[in-house]
Amino acid sequence: MVRLTTRVNRGFTLVELLVVVSIIALLISILLPSLQGARDNAKQVKCAVNVRSIVQSSLTYAADDRREWAIPMSKGDIEYSESYRSPYGYGGKSGTGATGVVSQSYFAGTQPHFQGSTHRPLNFVLFPKATFYNPTGPFGTWAPDTKEDLPVYSCPSDKGFPGMHMKGWAKRPSVTSYDYFGTAYNANIYLVSTAGAGQPVDSNSPYQRSLSRVPNPGNTILYMENAARYAFYADNDELDQTDGWWPYTYGGFTANGWHKTPFRFNVGFCDGSSRKVKIKGHGNVQYGAGTIASTSRTVLLRGLDWQVDTLPGAFLKTNKVRSADIDGHTPRDGGDGQFKVVDNANDD
Repeated sequence: MVRLTTRVNRGFTLVELLVVVSIIALLISILLPSLQGARDNAKQVKCAVNVRSIVQSSLTYAADDRREWAIPMSKGDIEYSESYRSPYGYGGKSGTGATGVVSQSYFAGTQPHFQGSTHRPLNFVLFPKATFYNPTGPFGTWAPDTKEDLPVYSCPSDKGFPGMHMKGWAKRPSVTSYDYFGTAYNANIYLVSTAGAGQPVDSNSPYQRSLSRVPNPGNTILYMENAARYAFYADNDELDQTDGWWPYTYGGFTANGWHKTPFRFNVGFCDGSSRKVKIKGHGNVQYGAGTIASTSRTVLLRGLDWQVDTLPGAFLKTNKVRSADIDGHTPRDGGDGQFKVVDNANDD
């Protein structure tokens, strides 16, 4: 007699399913931070590569320039009659500025600002085969230029207003630096000033300076993340503020870099190198006699492994003349020239 047996396929119990789901959830919770960290690191590396590419291209530009200038001047910087100098006119696309209306933006190709992609000289070094947007007539529309894809000027971690920068940007905080200014990186055109309206302007930075006349190129900043532009002006407990010269101490605030680390920024230097450095507070000390209102900006602006100034190099005359305001900078584009802090956290 043959006995027939029936095999019953037994499924998972509810307890077993819950155990499996819990294990999967645990694995996800363990892996997600690692994956997010990997993504953040990849973005930081991409940003560092961008900075290095811009610096290297600027050195290529300088090698072909009879004056050996590494910071190219936009057409607007050459032709604009005011003393305003744009730290963004070296390369990039048209920026929408404070109003979002391109025709009203200081950072677009409209007259007299001339900061469209075709006016920014480094574009032709980085993209030699590209044809950049250039409408006919001085008052042509530059709106299509704001849509140009120039990835080297765009930081993947740039999410908009970093908490301290120009007031105009604070009005449109979700707009990236790339869209607002045309680039996520600014050139070192600081310390360019002299006393008296209508007088020639001196340069104590790489702006309009031959590379061979930069005394310490390995530490002298040429370009940096735009989020770092005002990090010099934060209080720094590591510096003795009772001595030295502190004309622009705005108080305690956090300067957030594009990569979520306060006061740490990707920076490119005049020797072609790039690295991430800490820029918190400004080691400003007066180098010579006088004050900011009565003499050139004879100051040292530097940290342990970076500097903005080019002292003890000679002061060089630029093609600009000083306007009536304190530092040769005329606010434009809806008050963008005025510093703005919205984050007062005192983060080290």
